[in-house]
Amino acid sequence: MKSHSVSKISETIINFGQPLISQLGDDYGKQELEHCMRIVISAWNAVTLDEVQSTTTWTESLFDHAKGGPDEVVDILRSLVHRKKTMFKDDLRGVGEHWVKMKRGEIVFGCEARDVEGRYATKTHA
Repeated sequence: MKSHSVSKISETIINFGQPLISQLGDDYGKQELEHCMRIVISAWNAVTLDEVQSTTTWTESLFDHAKGGPDEVVDILRSLVHRKKTMFKDDLRGVGEHWVKMKRGEIVFGCEARDVEGRYATKTHA
């Protein structure tokens, strides 16, 4: 059985999504980050569920939902899936509830870690 990472899940997800987050530029707003993080978390959870369940169902579904949209979205998803499988393959925490809030004039992302069977939940903030 693989152990869970000791880092906060919110920090891990921000690190995982950094290639996409960096494309937002320097002057992004709360709404832009929310949209970005939905994509990041969807890719993370799909790969994690497939790894735990020894399937490709979730990742295939992720790409099916992107069909018909801009090619850039499929490219981004493909990149994130590869990143999860190579750089974050041992982290099998899922992401449950997540949020983007304004705190003291700064945009803050936070999320709840869950194992894919829902046995625990821990709220963390980056």
